[in-house]
Amino acid sequence: MKIKYAAVLVLMLFLCAMLPGKTAKAASYNVTFNDPSCYVGDSVTVTMTVSPAAASIDLRLAYSAEYLSMTGYSGGLGNATISYTANSISVNDYASSGAKTATYSFTFKTLKAGRGSVTISEVIEITDTNGDPYSPGHEGNSAVTINQRPTASSEARLASLTIVPGSWNRSFDPDVTEYSINVDANTSALTLQYSVKESHATVGYWPYSQPGKIVVDVGTTNFYVKVTAQDGS
Repeated sequence: MKIKYAAVLVLMLFLCAMLPGKTAKAASYNVTFNDPSCYVGDSVTVTMTVSPAAASIDLRLAYSAEYLSMTGYSGGLGNATISYTANSISVNDYASSGAKTATYSFTFKTLKAGRGSVTISEVIEITDTNGDPYSPGHEGNSAVTINQRPTASSEARLASLTIVPGSWNRSFDPDVTEYSINVDANTSALTLQYSVKESHATVGYWPYSQPGKIVVDVGTTNFYVKVTAQDGS
């Protein structure tokens, strides 16, 4: 009987040793970017977010020098050493304690119209709060849309000009700048109605602040309208 028990015990230990062990799968990092849109000559910000919470980050970026010129940076884990050349960025950063999601802001001046980009050229290491490296995960990129700035309009004429009640002494012409109307003594106010030829043009009035309303006194009342074009002319 003792021999039989011993054999059973050995067999049970052997079976236990053959069972496969479970290993924890390492978490993966995630690097994402925004995709800004701007005009030529603007300052534009590209943001890069690294998650999940990281204790240290060491990576390299590349950007299109044909369209972008880097001017500065901010953000990170608190101890960032960031250097850049005409077309690359080096990020080496760590948290003083613990770990957190890191967001970096890189600013560029846009050089010409087209599509600029900021991409990851190499992830050297991103570690968790225990100092263990994350597995490779999503590596995004930024597409920077750079538009040609539209030319401001110099159109500063009215498309129409009417007076209520009554009518002008002449038919409206965008190139005629002076009109008059005769009213009876019982008329105390007139309303000016207009439209502009170019939608970005603005209209100012004086000596009255209420748009379009003319207070009429006995005698001659002068009222002025000024149209300013989009380009300020």
